[in-house]
Amino acid sequence: MVVLVTMSSCDEDKLLNETPLDFLTTSNLYRTPDDFELASLGLYEKARDNFYAGSVNENSILKGSGSDFSYNGENPAGTPFLSNYATQLLPTSSIPLYFWTRGYQIVQFANVLIAELEATPIEDEVWEGNEAQRAILLGEARFFRAFAYRMLVTIYGDVPYLDQPVKTVKTDFSRADEDLIYDLIESDFIFASQNLPGRGDESAPGRLTKATASHFLCETYIARNKFPEAIAAANDVIDGGYSLMQARFGTQLDNDDPLLGGGDVYYDLFRYGNQNLSENTEGIWVIQFQNDVDGGSKYDGERMWGNAYYRMGNDPDGKQAIVGDNPDASSNIYLSTFSRPVAWNRSTNYVAYDIWRSDWNNDIRNARHNMFRDWRYNNPDSPNWYGKKIDFVNDYPIGSRNLVRDTCQYIFPFPMKAASPGIHFTDPNRSGGGTNHVDQYAVRLAETYLLRAEAHLGNGEKELAAADINVVRNRAKATPVASGDVTLDYILDERARELYTEEWRLITLMRLNLLYDRTIMYLSNPVAAGGVGAGIQPYNNLFPIPQSEIDLNVNGELIQNEGY
Repeated sequence: MVVLVTMSSCDEDKLLNETPLDFLTTSNLYRTPDDFELASLGLYEKARDNFYAGSVNENSILKGSGSDFSYNGENPAGTPFLSNYATQLLPTSSIPLYFWTRGYQIVQFANVLIAELEATPIEDEVWEGNEAQRAILLGEARFFRAFAYRMLVTIYGDVPYLDQPVKTVKTDFSRADEDLIYDLIESDFIFASQNLPGRGDESAPGRLTKATASHFLCETYIARNKFPEAIAAANDVIDGGYSLMQARFGTQLDNDDPLLGGGDVYYDLFRYGNQNLSENTEGIWVIQFQNDVDGGSKYDGERMWGNAYYRMGNDPDGKQAIVGDNPDASSNIYLSTFSRPVAWNRSTNYVAYDIWRSDWNNDIRNARHNMFRDWRYNNPDSPNWYGKKIDFVNDYPIGSRNLVRDTCQYIFPFPMKAASPGIHFTDPNRSGGGTNHVDQYAVRLAETYLLRAEAHLGNGEKELAAADINVVRNRAKATPVASGDVTLDYILDERARELYTEEWRLITLMRLNLLYDRTIMYLSNPVAAGGVGAGIQPYNNLFPIPQSEIDLNVNGELIQNEGY
């Protein structure tokens, strides 16, 4: 009876009327400068988590897996690491969908922030006393829109043009000419270069500066064959208070790893805690990782770039060859130094050996502490082999070893710039388990010099191109290049020596329309299912438009790229 009375006393109109008491939309979210600030920080987080952090296979591809740089050593014929272009780079594959969705996610977030900033002009009371902050936030938002479109237009060519947020269901997208996209990218980077703070004036480590935008503006001009403009943009960076580090520096000077046997200025650039130091005049944009805060994220550098030495098995006497998973990490020098890699990005022979041959002993970037090659049996319970250098060919009878795993997964040169020797904060029994919290360079001045060299070469100024390359090579104590030897291939070689594990090699090669040529020439994956170059074809210089995007676009036409 109580229930019946209660029900009969209800006002059904009021009961069914949904009246939210509290909610957030763009109409009521942006009320204070801090609100806009949080939205901008969200763009930093998306850029980091989408393209620099975690263990996403596609990030390995962005850094060069399946090209002239590297391939998956754990499973050279596996997926999805571009070990077979014919089956892994289809319109229905996850790889093209990943970059498309992550890129447009950032475009949308940036467009929302840009629209709200433009709807809240400098005269609005929101900005009273914070007028300069509005220009910086708009510069950050426009930078990230250009940053995302830089990736999209390079990977796919013509792509949908969006300079306003999408607010309702939209199913009529079309592909805009890439020149229109580049116009937007160029305009955004110019605005950012004029409105972001200068070096040392940014509000926190990792925040964007004028130089960051000018660096990418230089690259954009090169992509459009605007070489004088590219040189001018690079000059703004190089003359903006930055310089290559020439002497040892930082927080780890008294903490050189004993197994690596020393260090140098190049080694110091990549040590924990050194990227954001004011004395570091080389870092231009540093992606931030932190071990002890919510949202701090992590870097899977060792998992990606290191060899799984601990999986090697037994030495010729039947003892464990390398003691790598010892529960007491502090007593295991290999584990402490190298953590626990998985060999996702095994360097090609081009990167591991070929590019160093002319300066093998003097280029510091190839030194023991920067490119570790001295793998030895380290089990003290095997006296006949303890301390001897591992040599699969001569140590074991023919047919007793899996030579693919031996040289692709277990033992190969380890670029220590991706590692954090002796400093790991998580998974203590495995010294980080292959992850660390070293901040990562998105832009470093050495790359700006190499971009300017590329612009000089495009402008017919080989002497000036050689001079820029030699700024980088002189710091590395490598033999200077003669102007007559400067070619685009040489610059790509120097980028490999200097920027391996850092640069988005996929974007570099696709920007130059050389992904096919360089992959055919240098991808040394011994069991790639697609054969030479993992079956890459010339049309793979552009990725396919994801089929799911085409299917959803029922009121428009997204024309597929040629060949797919």
